[in-house]
Amino acid sequence: MGATDTKKSLTVRQSKDAELFTNELTDNQAIRLLKEAVKARRQAQYPNLPEHAITIPKYDDSTANSLTRCIIDFINLQDSCFAWRVSTEGSMRDTRKTITDVTGNKRIIGECKRIKTTGQVGASDIASCCRGRCVMIEVKIKDKQSEEQKEWQKKIEASHGRYLIIKSFQEFHDWFNLKMERKHGS
Repeated sequence: MGATDTKKSLTVRQSKDAELFTNELTDNQAIRLLKEAVKARRQAQYPNLPEHAITIPKYDDSTANSLTRCIIDFINLQDSCFAWRVSTEGSMRDTRKTITDVTGNKRIIGECKRIKTTGQVGASDIASCCRGRCVMIEVKIKDKQSEEQKEWQKKIEASHGRYLIIKSFQEFHDWFNLKMERKHGS
């Protein structure tokens, strides 16, 4: 490989790296805006607190749990909007105990038992009310909707609610600004 070939491959690699960096900035733009909004809210909430002492949560949308947190915090920062996490997960009941028998041996008695949910199976991850509209949000990072979730979606849409399947915070941020801000601003 000659010197000109090396320069060409470096230029191509640098342009690809720059493209990746630009995409990364675009993808994280919504999260950056969320952090700025949280900071502004906390500065207004605690005006006597020095700027360096204001803590901002670490937001990212790489997992379903962290994406859910981003969406809920964002909605709760908006005027005339609130959101909460809907938990349909069952629970574990641990009745195990360690006992010592008469010979001095330690034994574990009892069991771990999974308790079914008392909530609605298939319910969305986030329930919200934004400016008079019911918005239910299902967060999906890698998995797909279950049959119960598809039925839940049909019920929400049949009652004129909004049902969203969100895969990234940027996607939700763009939807909110397009659908909710436009209606609120007009």
